[in-house]
Amino acid sequence: IDEVLASHQAYYQLRVCQEAVWEAFRIFLDRIPGTSEYQTWVHACQQESLCISDIAKNFSSSEEHISMIQRVKRQKAQAPGCEHVLHTHALPHNKLTEKLLALRFCC
Repeated sequence: IDEVLASHQAYYQLRVCQEAVWEAFRIFLDRIPGTSEYQTWVHACQQESLCISDIAKNFSSSEEHISMIQRVKRQKAQAPGCEHVLHTHALPHNKLTEKLLALRFCC
């Protein structure tokens, strides 16, 4: 029974890590990860016992994510009649969100 329980726990941890990493790429970077970078993140999640907030902090503070936010800000600043304030907290940053942000701060 201990072996079965250990197997179930390991499988559960694998699936949760796979899902968390996949969603982090989708939400924060708006892209599908390459095989090796995906495997690296899943392995780190499993071996280092990263929690969901660790993964979110790593992805949200990545250069790629920051660049996406800056790109949206530049696009909005160039659009006439738009507010120049960008509130991005608690929003996933993908192409759909960029469109929603455009609607949100354009009059």
